[in-house]
Amino acid sequence: MPMRGKHSGFYRLLFSYLPILFVISSILIISFFLFVVKLSQSETKGANEFLAHAVMQSVDQGLKSIDSTIMNEIESDKTLSSFFSGGRNTNPYYLNYEVGRKLNGWIEANPLMDSVYVVRWSDGLVITSNGLTELQSFADREFVEQEKAKRSSLYWTNARLDRMSSRVMVISLARKAPLLMGELGMVVVNVRTDAILHNIQENTAFQYGFLTIQANGGQPVLSTETRPALNETDTPKWQFAVMKSPYTGWEFVSGVKRGNSFSIASFFAYVWIGLALLVTILGSVWMVYITRKNYKPVEALMMRMRSQLVQSRSKRDKEGLDDLSFIGSTFEELIVELEEFQKQSERDINIRRKHLFLELMKGTDKDIANECEELLERNVPPSADSFLVTIAEIDRFHSFNAKYSISDQSLLRYLLTKVIQETAEQCSLCMRCEWITKHQLTLMISFEASNQKDPEKLVNAYWHQILQWIDVHLNFTVTVGVGTLVTQLQELPYSYRLAENVLHYKWLLENRKILRQEDLELKTGKNFFEFQHLVRAIVKSFRIGNDEWLSWFDKLFDEIRSSILAREEMVHLLNYLLFNLDKELTMLEIGVNNAWKEAALSSIREAIKRMESVTDAESNVRDILTELAAQLQSLREQDKNHETILHIKEFIEQDYHNPDLSLTSISDKFGMSGNYASKLFKETFGDTFVNYLIQVRMEKAKEYLVETSEPIQDISNNVGYIHTVSFNRVFKKVVGMTPGEFRMVKGNE
Repeated sequence: MPMRGKHSGFYRLLFSYLPILFVISSILIISFFLFVVKLSQSETKGANEFLAHAVMQSVDQGLKSIDSTIMNEIESDKTLSSFFSGGRNTNPYYLNYEVGRKLNGWIEANPLMDSVYVVRWSDGLVITSNGLTELQSFADREFVEQEKAKRSSLYWTNARLDRMSSRVMVISLARKAPLLMGELGMVVVNVRTDAILHNIQENTAFQYGFLTIQANGGQPVLSTETRPALNETDTPKWQFAVMKSPYTGWEFVSGVKRGNSFSIASFFAYVWIGLALLVTILGSVWMVYITRKNYKPVEALMMRMRSQLVQSRSKRDKEGLDDLSFIGSTFEELIVELEEFQKQSERDINIRRKHLFLELMKGTDKDIANECEELLERNVPPSADSFLVTIAEIDRFHSFNAKYSISDQSLLRYLLTKVIQETAEQCSLCMRCEWITKHQLTLMISFEASNQKDPEKLVNAYWHQILQWIDVHLNFTVTVGVGTLVTQLQELPYSYRLAENVLHYKWLLENRKILRQEDLELKTGKNFFEFQHLVRAIVKSFRIGNDEWLSWFDKLFDEIRSSILAREEMVHLLNYLLFNLDKELTMLEIGVNNAWKEAALSSIREAIKRMESVTDAESNVRDILTELAAQLQSLREQDKNHETILHIKEFIEQDYHNPDLSLTSISDKFGMSGNYASKLFKETFGDTFVNYLIQVRMEKAKEYLVETSEPIQDISNNVGYIHTVSFNRVFKKVVGMTPGEFRMVKGNE
């Protein structure tokens, strides 16, 4: 649980150091202690191995000496040989005396021997160092019989009670005579274990250690312990060395008693632990003092920060925090607020610069040039005496907007800006640019009086270099509108308006990427209303299924290309075409599929929306109308009366000059009633018989009026009107002027 309170930061700082001190101190203490213990054990083990080996050699040497003596005596001593053979040629009393005296001599010669006796199997006579006895009444008879039953006795026996004396523990060596067969008798030597132990203790010191000799099977032979231990749990001790005698097969076990401080190294280990603990305590006290001293500046800062904070939600949220967390939280908030302030400041500056730049270009504020001095001081050299505005506009922005995400668009605009700026530096041009809209980048270029080069040529070369880079590296194109050169900052709006205005006509100047006002001077000044008659002609021809609409369509776009028609005006013109086309198709009664019509009209609307050039508009609208015309023609051909109606149409176009041409004559010629023929004609071509006849006669009258100089009365007769007054009335109603006025207007043109 984290510590709370006034000085919790101090405690956290303190307790972050103390565990390190304790851990390092503990590791050093334990490592040194384990090293000392390990070294002490290693030294002790080596000493015990050496001691056990020395004792083993000493014991083996003593026992071997006894064994060797007995074997030599059995083999070579004549007295013993005579005794075992029965003493036939010798006085038995003397012989027995000599044997007893020899046994006493062995005991005197070897202090380890406690007792010796010989047994003769032939009569069961036993001679000891103290006298004669019969085997049957001998105290150690059981041992003799056990040894006699054995085939051979090659080793010393385990520790056993000596029944001949005061029942002390002895080890015995039994050698049969003769040595190989043993059929005559046996020599038995008893060695007291305490004599061996006394011999060992005289030569070695076991104040802090022990030595135990164990026979086969783990039976103890002797031990340096005051009381021989029967198992390991009787006396606490460490066992370090175990040696096995190759002569007796006994194990010599050596070690150290646990109850004593067995080495000086152990004493120094405990002293070291005490000193290490003392140093650790002193280090902890010193660390507390230093931490407290170093924490005072932090505490002073905390008090100042807490006193300066106003009562706010932020302060209330921090009331439960400790000192360090409070400081960290406060600084994080300050950093976040500072970063946010810097970002907002940069945004405000950019917005301010963009606003001033836009105001400078638009010229809405006459005094804006004075306010822009700070904005322009890095981009306008003091010696600048002329200025030029250019506008780079992304082509086909609808496709650009649909193809790229908002972030990608921003990245591409940034890339284009950097290329324009770097190219300006390479060309030694002083300029400033801003994205006024999402698809228009406005550049203000300044020229110095010392520059002898033509500014317009410099700008052309500059933009050609940029456009070449765009063609190679980007997937979209740019069109540049260039304004006129001005000498005052206050005149920049004029240059800007010219550059902006010329871009309105880039759809007409589609083959050029750098546009100037001079490019529009070769165009005629027709307006939207002067193209409406061509639109109506297209729609009428289209409605009746006449392929002549294609000629009217080509004528419309030929005149558009030679005129000064802004994109917005072209949009209005195409919408006018769309309106009339919808109106005429709705009047058709040949079962026009509404889905076809709406799909075609929607496609035209979309083509208008995405129109980027006059060629695009012409190609897209032509394709849509051609497909729709084919669908209408297919519907007409499905009608069984379609062929008859076509013949009627051809008859009208050929016999229009006949004053008697009427529904009655049509009915007589084609064998159907006049009303039915008029109905079929309207269903097929969207107009009545009478209206179509008038249209054909008026078109022919226009040709006569323009192409000939015949009187109007003759022209009236040529197109099927007997009375000139009727002709004049119909002509004015259809064309909007009298035949004479029409001839005069066309003559002036």
